Amino acid sequence: MIGTSVAARELRVASATAPRYLIAIQTRRPKSSPSDPIKLDLQHTRHTGSSFRDVCLGHSTFTNVHLAHATFDDVALAHATFRDINFAGATFENVNLTDVQISQANLTGMKINGILVTELLELHRSRNG
Repeated sequence: MIGTSVAARELRVASATAPRYLIAIQTRRPKSSPSDPIKLDLQHTRHTGSSFRDVCLGHSTFTNVHLAHATFDDVALAHATFRDINFAGATFENVNLTDVQISQANLTGMKINGILVTELLELHRSRNG
């Protein structure tokens, strides 16, 4: 397991062979502020079952990272970047998606408020030619 505390402001984990690391990050109240984030740079690794709680991870980078069964509770991810991530089966509740950009994504079965996103995109295309 890799752990960090509020005092550790940056953590980088990278591997070409995608080993499995269990990460548990939790701050003590008050939550780390957006002006003092913990910056993660995770690349080509597996973090199945990792836990992120009550922490600001703004400007973090997740590249080709396996996050199955990972838990993000009360986590600020403003300006974080996710590339080549498998979020299949993930649930996002009570999230702020202001200015979020999604591109080159497989949206099969993805729903927002119970509505299939693929159907919304088809409707948009049909109306805007």
